[in-house]
Amino acid sequence: MFKTHRNSSLRLLRPLRISHLPSSSARLCHPRHMVTFTPTEKEQLFACRDRFLYNEKQQLAGRRIEFDTDAVQRVASSVVNAECTAFVTLAEGAYNKLYTLGFSNGQELIFRVPFPIAGPSHLVTASEVATMEFMRETLGAPVPRVLAWSSNTKASAIGSEFILMEKVAGKPFGVQWMTICPDNIDDFVRNMVVQFALLQSRSGVVGFSQIGSLYFKEDVSKELQSRPLFSPHLNLDENEKLQEASNKYRVGPIAHHQWWRCERAQMELDRGPWPDAASYYRAAVEIEIAFIKSSYATNAEFRRTPFHSIDAHLKLLKDCLKVIPYIIPPEEYSYPTLWHPDPSDANIMTKANFEITGLIDWQHSVIAPYFQHHTEIPSAFAYNDGIVETPSEGYPTLPPNFKELEPEVQDVYRAHTWMAMRQRIFEETMDRGNRNRAEFVSSVPSIVRLWMSLPEVALRTWSDGLTNIRTLLSDLTTYWPSISDEPCPIQVTSEEREEWMEEHERATRYCSNCEELRAEVGCQGDGLITSASYEDAMKLVVAAERSWVEEEKGGPFPYKEGAWSFYLN
Repeated sequence: MFKTHRNSSLRLLRPLRISHLPSSSARLCHPRHMVTFTPTEKEQLFACRDRFLYNEKQQLAGRRIEFDTDAVQRVASSVVNAECTAFVTLAEGAYNKLYTLGFSNGQELIFRVPFPIAGPSHLVTASEVATMEFMRETLGAPVPRVLAWSSNTKASAIGSEFILMEKVAGKPFGVQWMTICPDNIDDFVRNMVVQFALLQSRSGVVGFSQIGSLYFKEDVSKELQSRPLFSPHLNLDENEKLQEASNKYRVGPIAHHQWWRCERAQMELDRGPWPDAASYYRAAVEIEIAFIKSSYATNAEFRRTPFHSIDAHLKLLKDCLKVIPYIIPPEEYSYPTLWHPDPSDANIMTKANFEITGLIDWQHSVIAPYFQHHTEIPSAFAYNDGIVETPSEGYPTLPPNFKELEPEVQDVYRAHTWMAMRQRIFEETMDRGNRNRAEFVSSVPSIVRLWMSLPEVALRTWSDGLTNIRTLLSDLTTYWPSISDEPCPIQVTSEEREEWMEEHERATRYCSNCEELRAEVGCQGDGLITSASYEDAMKLVVAAERSWVEEEKGGPFPYKEGAWSFYLN
């Protein structure tokens, strides 16, 4: 349990000193041969290689990066003591661009550069590197080893923030799953899920002193350096690795991009660290209140309709402040913990036998309340398709008439049974590794669990509209007796509830129609499409707009200039 933290068995790795090379005056080797690029080839390295069906100018600008390719190779060659022989684009994520560097000794490294939309400079990179090293060295997690990095664009020899790291063997779990062989699937998948759940359980028993993001001690202010890293309840006497970490790292401001979006980054706001979950929740709401009161809130570009008045936004946000003291779970479920920000099947690297080789992409990691990190099913294992039944106890099974089904249908049921099984195995392993999770699910009302999303909902209220926050408040007043014997501090009239339900139905219908359009066009979120598919997709968009009836669809045509964008607002 949280207050003792004894008998935690940690698989620890030998510490490795990261080569932090922030300065252009750093001593670097000068290889005789380097990969060279023409101006056109450099542009392809720096620019986003995909297209956008709307708001393209702004989307591409937020994803363009530049750096000194020769300096990259000098830094990398110094790290591996070999000449760089290959420099190719590997992938583009939502907030980063990744490159594979090959060397004359056969080694490969990953060079990653954040996009401008990734979040606050310095904090995003410095926090991610510290988090990766902490998870690797202190908790023994299979995290890529960082070999060189800089969080200072102006002082960097490369001219950009960057991370140079080991290349993890294997493929993403989601890719491996698509090529799965029925032989030994039981043992393979069970072992993989158990590996992951034990790693998460191990992280869940380490309580920190504050909520925020993790940094090396020298990367936070003097005042924050004077604060302890861990909770006073955490027993360090029996764990040398935790003792070393208590001197090496500190909790600093939250590095998650949602807290710094657009003009918010220019405002002096409380971004932590915070002493407890209630302070963290209040800060999220108060940041949005401050933004809405500022002159920046006059811009309606990239916002979701329907628009509501400033007063309507402020009233609901202030109502949230009133109920925060009631919806924060007890300390044993809310102490600060650190875990992966996006545990999806794309970020879990595995071998063909599903042995985990690495957990990648720790950008925007947050030390958050236990209940936010460890009580939900990770998206990599969550089963929501409903094709097979998931019993409240025991394991999902094939349907009684399975042998009578066509072979193709049998294949579908087998796959879905195992996807449902993954979730159950994860839940069981987590409950054994940390009883807090099982106790939380059984003792905390479901309406309180619904409010775990408040920081994210509040921070996006002006951009995404009032539907989500109205739903939270309406449900809260309905189920208030399950939370407290005291009178509810907010009131929702029957007229308001009816209006909110109608708007919720319209918003749900609109999102469903937008999703159907996205699937028809073949693009991803915010209209992202491959360059090769752009022309054909635009023809479909033009035709779809002609037949789009706003009242019938629930909202305006989504793929037009200035329309709502998750990344731009």
